[in-house]
Amino acid sequence: MQENKYSLATTTDATAQLRLPEQFYRLDLEIPPRVNPGTFNLLIDALKCGVDAELEDENRFLTYFYYGTDSSLGDLARYRGSKNPKGAMEGRLIIESLTILWASLPPNVRDKYDPDEVIVLKAPVRKGTTLSERTKSKMRQKHLGKKHSDETKWLMSKIHTGVKASAETRALLSRIRKGSVRGVPLERIPLSTGTELY
Repeated sequence: MQENKYSLATTTDATAQLRLPEQFYRLDLEIPPRVNPGTFNLLIDALKCGVDAELEDENRFLTYFYYGTDSSLGDLARYRGSKNPKGAMEGRLIIESLTILWASLPPNVRDKYDPDEVIVLKAPVRKGTTLSERTKSKMRQKHLGKKHSDETKWLMSKIHTGVKASAETRALLSRIRKGSVRGVPLERIPLSTGTELY
């Protein structure tokens, strides 16, 4: 994980000295990666309206720190010394804190936010990432020679029955049957239907 410019360390005065990320003090609208913009704006409005005081100090800190930095639930779990390294308890605390903040907002501000859309955690880290060629190669080698069970074959057949292939797919299949795809000749493979796939 990247190094945070914000520290989870606190002073000896425990939760009274927990500080929020700077952007929340300045009320900047710089939304960190993977954070839902609606959730971020909800947190800003909660600060502007003063309803963030409804939360316990540590929950307030965890919630604003989680959404204001690139910290993960696992980072928060390690900070709190949780037994679950993935941060399941911290995730529940943050969702609960967002629910309290949303419910505490004045009605005219609360109406701007749909709770189903803003009371959410950050997007997963791996979303949208691409695999390296080395990882793809390892995955390919692991599955090489694997055969589907008869039940799986039947289910796949049932799913594809009646599905019409696109013109592009039909053209590719035609090229495969003629013996070459991307200029590489293929071996003849007998199929159970009595035909051969080249």
